[in-house]
Amino acid sequence: MRGSFPDLGVTHPDGPTRPGDAAMRKDDPVSTNRIKGAGKEVAGAAKEAAGQAVGNDRLRAKGAAEKAVGQVQNALGKAQDKLGDALKR
Repeated sequence: MRGSFPDLGVTHPDGPTRPGDAAMRKDDPVSTNRIKGAGKEVAGAAKEAAGQAVGNDRLRAKGAAEKAVGQVQNALGKAQDKLGDALKR
């Protein structure tokens, strides 16, 4: 359902917008580093848990490393977002 909500009257090329959808709009993007970093954190945690569960130290270590890389990338993305917000002021 494309268009606008009657109470807001706001339209968006990708469909209707609602309060809280600001992070999904192109004029207020979230750093891709935050998104990719969060994905790596989740994937790393899953690998780490799987390695722990089956007793595979190599898989557990790979998962821990991937999770750490994701945390760093996510932190970089947060810094980029804060810098972008500061520059908008």
